[in-house]
Amino acid sequence: MAPDFLNSALDIRHWSFMATITSASTEAQISAAYLDNVGYEEDGSLSMGKAFVTVVLAMMKRGISRIKHGDEIMEFDNESLRALLEDARQFVADKSGPDAGGAGVRAFDLRGYRE
Repeated sequence: MAPDFLNSALDIRHWSFMATITSASTEAQISAAYLDNVGYEEDGSLSMGKAFVTVVLAMMKRGISRIKHGDEIMEFDNESLRALLEDARQFVADKSGPDAGGAGVRAFDLRGYRE
């Protein structure tokens, strides 16, 4: 039997998880989240893909068109942000579908039940 502190501390059913970006996020935090999650395809990470969607949406809503990392500056116009968003959404959809092991959309059918 596990000690009590393990039973309570590791029970993830009671943990809450938040989005990477919130309404209180600063431009620097949004930039950092962009850089942290831009490799979602290379990593094959669904969670990074979802976070990247959130980051790009935040950039579009807030009018953030530049990401600075050290001396490097990346600039985006609305069309390139829309393209990044569409690519990330497609990645998430592909990784979430039933063929990828996700739940996807399923039909409920009771034909033949209790026959």
